[in-house]
Amino acid sequence: MLSVVPPKFHLTAPSFSADLTKGATLYVLAGTDITYSESSWTTSFENIMEIKE
Repeated sequence: MLSVVPPKFHLTAPSFSADLTKGATLYVLAGTDITYSESSWTTSFENIMEIKE
């Protein structure tokens, strides 16, 4: 799914385990890295990078 607006997930029940996401990169659409970086996705992914078209 390609999403310009970050989907929300429940912070009380993390969607991804810390072991899985430690050091992992979440790739997002070009132009959306700031939006994702300011969202709740940063609780699971420290590295958020744009996909270059």
